[in-house]
Amino acid sequence: MKRWMRVAAALYPREWRRRYGAEFDALLEDIGPGWRDFWDAARGALEMQMQMWSLPKVTAIGGLAGIILATVGAFQVHDRYVSYAVLRVSRPDGAETDSRFVAERLGSLQEDLLNRRSLSEIIQNQNLYRGELKNLPLEDVVLSMNRDIQITPVRGTPESNVFQLAFQYSDPAGAQAVTRDLTSRLIWLNLSSAETSKAPAERMEVLDPANLPQRPIGPNRLAIAGMGLIVGLALGVAVWGVGRRVRAS
Repeated sequence: MKRWMRVAAALYPREWRRRYGAEFDALLEDIGPGWRDFWDAARGALEMQMQMWSLPKVTAIGGLAGIILATVGAFQVHDRYVSYAVLRVSRPDGAETDSRFVAERLGSLQEDLLNRRSLSEIIQNQNLYRGELKNLPLEDVVLSMNRDIQITPVRGTPESNVFQLAFQYSDPAGAQAVTRDLTSRLIWLNLSSAETSKAPAERMEVLDPANLPQRPIGPNRLAIAGMGLIVGLALGVAVWGVGRRVRAS
């Protein structure tokens, strides 16, 4: 945090830094600044710079502030990892299996795979979403988990009965464990539904088991910082224009 406070101090005019810079550094050594202190320091620097009403300076400060705020916000967001498993489903009689049949079969199984009871069990068994559960009810966390699960056909393969099960999470090992759990549950549901209907079960086999993701898929912090720069520059120009009109009135 002291590093960010020094960044805020660097935004002040040169005369201010020459006169008060040493005192500011000494103050930082005596206190434990927080984010509120950073915002106050940055706001004070912005107000002092705006008094000069220089378009390049106001725009530069806006751009720098945009980068800082966007970067800080981006690092508050956890990395996201995706684990994949690839499966194939076939008709019990060996007949050709098309994509429509696969979609219908998976659609009938997904309701039980992704219902509240099933996902709640996984959350508790795998100890997931600990931070979210401190602030949100379980129902909201289950809905969030549902959005992190994707079951989609695998494109670009000669077989139309191959699909992919994926789960996105902030921990790579957790993503793999949940994808493995979902795969087992899906296969069990396929067998269980056949027993209930007393019909031959579709054959469901794992082609690629749940992988351990090595790299996060997001967030793209560089893109977020770039967007912050663009927004900051635009706001800097807008603030300069408003100040110019106020001074002219």
